[in-house]
Parts: sequence; C-alpha cells; structure tokens
Amino acid sequence: MIWTITPNPALDVTYQVPDLELGKVSPAATPTRLPGGKGLNVARTLAQLGVRNTATGLLGGPTGAEFMKLLQELPHTNLITSAFVDAGVNTRSSIALVKNGNATVVNETGHAVPTEVWAVVNAQLERVQPGDVVALCGSFPPETDPQVATDLVQKCKQKGAIVLADTSGPYLLAAAAGGADVLKPNHLELAAATGTTDVAQGAHALQAAGGGIVVCSAAEGGMNAFLGKHAGHKIAQSENAGGDTANDSNGDGHSVSHVRSHPHDEDEPLFTPPARLVSGNPTGAGDSVVAALAYRISTCGLSGDWAEYLAFASILAAATVAHPTAGGFDEKLYNQLKVEKHVS
Repeated sequence: MIWTITPNPALDVTYQVPDLELGKVSPAATPTRLPGGKGLNVARTLAQLGVRNTATGLLGGPTGAEFMKLLQELPHTNLITSAFVDAGVNTRSSIALVKNGNATVVNETGHAVPTEVWAVVNAQLERVQPGDVVALCGSFPPETDPQVATDLVQKCKQKGAIVLADTSGPYLLAAAAGGADVLKPNHLELAAATGTTDVAQGAHALQAAGGGIVVCSAAEGGMNAFLGKHAGHKIAQSENAGGDTANDSNGDGHSVSHVRSHPHDEDEPLFTPPARLVSGNPTGAGDSVVAALAYRISTCGLSGDWAEYLAFASILAAATVAHPTAGGFDEKLYNQLKVEKHVS
C-alpha cells in the first residue's frame, strides 16, 4: 500500500486568464476548483495510474468540507481511501492564474493548528504495514515545530515502511533527520534548506543529516539522483559525456535518446533529462515525480533500477504539465512517451 501524508492541503482554484496584466482588471471564465496539496496530487496521480492508496493529512472548516465533496466526485478516487484528520481550522486555498499555458500561483500559508492534531495523525499511521511506502508531501501549517516532520517519518519507519519526503525549509532537514529513505526537493528548495546552491553539496548535506537517496529536480534542467549506498546505474547524458546512447527521430521532429546504464560510485549523481519540454501548467509536475517514485519503489524496492525509475518519473512529469490542472496527467502523451523512451 502507498500512503500520502498532506500536512497542509489546499483547495486548488485555477483561473484561465488569457489577458492577464498585473495592476489591471482581467476577465476570466469560471475557475476549476479541485482538492489539492502536494500529497493529494500524488494520491490522485497514483489513482489515475490505477494504484490504490490511502491519503491522510489535515482538513477542516467549510473549505475542508468542500475539499472532501469535490474529492468524492473526481474520477479514479474510488482507489483513494480517505484517512484525513480534523484540523480544527479552515483549510487553505491555492490560486493559479494561467496565461498562455504559464501559471502564476498564489499559495495561502494556511492557519496554525492545535498541536494535539498530530497525535491523531500518528494514530492513523498505526495502520501502516511493513513494506508500505509513505510519501510525506508539501508544506506544514504555520508555527508547526519541525520535530513533527521528524516524528512522522520515524513513526512510519518504525512500522516498517519506506518513506519519501517532498517538503521544504526546516521540514526537509527534519525529514532527513528522521531517516527518510528518499528526499525529493527541487533545486530551489534544496538550496534554501541547506544554504548552498551547489546541488551535490546540498544533497550530501541532507544525507549527512540522516537522509537516504536525494532526488533533486530542476524543471527543464532535468533530475539528479544521489543514490549513496543504492548506487548501481548511471544514465549516460551523451556520447561526449562518455555515455552509451543512441539517438533517432520519433517521426515528429523530436530527438529520442535510448539510454543504456553503467555502474558508478555512490558519490556520482545519476542524471535524467526531461522526457520532453512541454508548454502548459507545471503545477503538480513535481508531485507526479513523487507518485512515479512511490509506485516504482512499492513494486521494485529501493534497490531497483533507478535509471528506469527516473525515466518513468520524467515521463509522468511531462504528461502532468500537459494536463490543465494538478493531480492528473495527459494519458495520450504519457502513453506516447513511454513508447518513445522504451519505458514500461
């Protein structure tokens, strides 16, 4: 079973604003309103893949009630078991303004929650079984002690689960300190948490703090995975980089790289480029990376083929950008890219 923990979910409100100009009145059609937050996006993406999962976190107030109502109305959500806990405060909203496929996102920070709600979340996690995969995703409510993140990770590991963490700031460091098996910051989050813009140094800082594999994403810059003791394969970036790749055309003008993997040491990052540069809404692309990794780890474990894991993640991320809203992906592009990249 895959679990997602969303400490600070949001009701995602997305406006299409073709004539958006700051400081001016801009007309927009009726927005889409969807349950969101990073963990819930992961849960919904997994459900679209046909993967049953359990979603927990904090919800409350009128927005929380709307969140649950909308969740129950979405396709595939029969595969999501809800285990959300009453936050005692109203759930926040996230506003996306999309112009010509480019999104400007305004995230409410949310409200501080009573400290006792975390004990209730921990009680839900008593149901976690050995071998389950738990993804701790997104921000935490204001004024939350970072120790909460450490405790959540340690609780799941004590139950025998594999833990992925995709959070930021002191909570990213706290998840590492708790022994998270995989940490998935983007390059900006990694720099903010560790104080260095050098991705390798930042990844090694998280590992020194107690974390395991670090997967750092950088949108068009692709992904680097620092595998540590799980090192075993390297994606060759190009023939000039000493790798073994073959390039051809897929028939629509796009170059395709068929990548073969090579052994490497644990200090060398494993790199994968974007499956395709796609114009669209990037909100949720990182969440799809987490969903892809959680899915692969749940079936193949931490010591599987990470070159394939990252290739699959890059495909799902690209298909998510092509989808109008977070929490879903363009199935046509997803299937096309799987064929092009020889990923099952």
